Amino acid sequence: MLIAVSAMHGRHALSRVWAKHTASLGFDFVVVCATDDDVKSVGICSEFGLQPIIAPNDPLSGKFNAALKYAMVLGATRIAIVPSDDFISPAWVEAARNTEHDYIIPHACGVVDLPTKRAYAIVKGVTRGMRFGAGRVVSRKAIERCGGTLWPPAINRGLDTASHQCLLAHGVHLTMVTTEGIPITDVKTKDNLWPFITWQNGSQDITVEEALHMLSPEHLAELYSI
Repeated sequence: MLIAVSAMHGRHALSRVWAKHTASLGFDFVVVCATDDDVKSVGICSEFGLQPIIAPNDPLSGKFNAALKYAMVLGATRIAIVPSDDFISPAWVEAARNTEHDYIIPHACGVVDLPTKRAYAIVKGVTRGMRFGAGRVVSRKAIERCGGTLWPPAINRGLDTASHQCLLAHGVHLTMVTTEGIPITDVKTKDNLWPFITWQNGSQDITVEEALHMLSPEHLAELYSI
């Protein structure tokens, strides 16, 4: 059973497009931890058949751990980590469902600056370290080896690195899997914790159409209208 886990807070227009797209991808469940005072996010998740749960917004790691715990209760055999501003491709969902590895990462991650429609792709080899963490897929066996949790209980930044180090410390190694096209794209708005330029150095310029190829015309138009 492949279950996606995420966290959501505010940015409701973007969250709505993300929920509609993610709901169309064929996950067995999508568990989203919303902020305890963000009723609108809970409504968005429910409207599109996602599984909302509630937790305080601080710390962010607590929200992801809560989503992970609920996904395990639902019977997940694989967990996909999909933040609520990252749009993944059907090809990556297929790879996640069929992989024999315990811990995988996409071969690339697109980054889009929504106001300017600029885009680039982070392309990295596993041997050069993990430059992005969205889209990673972890087996139930690997999570259980880590004691049932992946994130330290009280952090708001560095979640990708912290969870990666947790897995490595328990002998779970990362494998890069290549799919056709950009497997996942992070859409940046002015409210993002990490701005568009954060990983631009050393990345490859691409078109916004390449970065967002996984979106239907309807979802793309809705995204552009934000």
